[in-house]
Parts: sequence; structure tokens; C-alpha cells
Amino acid sequence: MDPDANEEELWENIRIIHPDISDENRSFLKECLKATRNVPIRPWTETDILVRSDRAGIHGLLDKYNATTGEYTLTRCTNAPRIGCWPDDALRAAAFLICLEETCTTKVDGIYIEYIPSGIVRYFKPTPKDRRMVLQLIHKVRDIDKGIFPEKPLNPPCFRCSFLERCQQNKPRRLSFLFKK
Repeated sequence: MDPDANEEELWENIRIIHPDISDENRSFLKECLKATRNVPIRPWTETDILVRSDRAGIHGLLDKYNATTGEYTLTRCTNAPRIGCWPDDALRAAAFLICLEETCTTKVDGIYIEYIPSGIVRYFKPTPKDRRMVLQLIHKVRDIDKGIFPEKPLNPPCFRCSFLERCQQNKPRRLSFLFKK
């Protein structure tokens, strides 16, 4: 929307985009507007840019692109961490950059991440570790699609896993399993 749009105009557009949105979310909009009041708005020439990587077998919609500067922006509706970006956002940014390498003709090293509720914009340049984690996740998803249940990691997030009841690997293990080949 126009950077000068007021709260009422924004809310009406949000209701057009999300007709089922609860009026309770209007207070969230007010908080976001307050947080971003003194933050320069990242300019864009395009939104919802379809990007894909045939090599990695992934695709997605990137939030903003500025053709004038060649900068891409990922917009998040979560508060910013104290420093850097959230681990999930690092993976998302790395996946988008993998896609952009095939979609774009110019090299893109990093991406801006807007944390709207905090009014914070940060530049993030994924590391090789971030890219490797994206590829590992892609392989895990492919295995799950084939019906292969994933191995339990060393420090599993069992307390929030949707497969907790189904998982046969929740039994206590001895440390000797680490040294088996």
C-alpha cells in the first residue's frame, strides 16, 4: 500500500485479502503501525515474486523486490530476535537465495528481513551451513513423502512434535548407539 495509508485504509485492505480475519487482530495492526512509524519503509517494485529451483526441487513466493536496487525483502509478522534473525528465517532466506540463483541473472548475496511488529529491518547473508540445512530438510521431506519415518535426532523436539505418539524411537537409548556403524 501507499506509505501514507492510514490505519483504516490498511484494515480495509487486509479484510479484502483475508475476509475471515477476526476484529481482534486490529490491535495487532495498531501495534505494528506504531512500531514501524519511524522506520523507513523498504521500497519495492514487485511483491509476491515466484521463485524456484529445479536443482533443489523447491519454490516459493518472496515478499518484495526492488528493481532499482536489486534487493529482496522477506517480511515477517513476528518480533525480531535481539540480534541476527530467527533460525527458521535463516533457513527460509537460504532457500529463497537458492531459488534466486536460478531465477535471477544477477548474483544475490543476501536478503533483507523485515520484522514488522518490532519495526526492525536486518540484512541477512546465509552461510554454507544454512544452505546445507536447507538441502537436508529437502531430503527429509522427500523421505517422509515416500513413507520413511525420520530418524530421531540427538536432541529431539519431542515436546512439540506432532508424531510424538506414533514415534517408536521415544524409548530411552544408551550412548553406545552413537558409536555403532
